[in-house]
Amino acid sequence: MSSIYRRVIRIGEKSIGITLPKRWLDVLSVGIGDVVEISLWVR
Repeated sequence: MSSIYRRVIRIGEKSIGITLPKRWLDVLSVGIGDVVEISLWVR
């Protein structure tokens, strides 16, 4: 099982990125550089 914690990385002045395991790319149908919507759940 993979950790639910992802590393946030800075890409540019007005953008950020998150790291994902490569094996998730096919499962999520996304590629490097794709724009995705993410949801943050705070407990």
